Amino acid sequence: MPRRLQHNPLYDALANADLRQVREAAVRIMDSVQVLRYEDQIAGAAVFFLVLCEEFDVPSRRALEVAGNIINQARHRDATHLDALRLYARGELHKKGLPA
Repeated sequence: MPRRLQHNPLYDALANADLRQVREAAVRIMDSVQVLRYEDQIAGAAVFFLVLCEEFDVPSRRALEVAGNIINQARHRDATHLDALRLYARGELHKKGLPA
């Protein structure tokens, strides 16, 4: 379980992540899991997320909170990055016939 840190510089940097780089990371992760079964994609991504959070001492709830904020900011400022990511997910992850 991650330690509670009052001032984690990584969390500050995470809160100010560049949307283009975030989208690029998400696309690369999606690209690497698209050949797996859907349940394995979700479980694998979740495990990867938790391991990263533990390794860098970032509480997973805080990371999810930041991710939610990034998505909300993208909706209000520049939805093209978020839209491109969603379109990629629909096109690549749903190839096996799961309804989009």
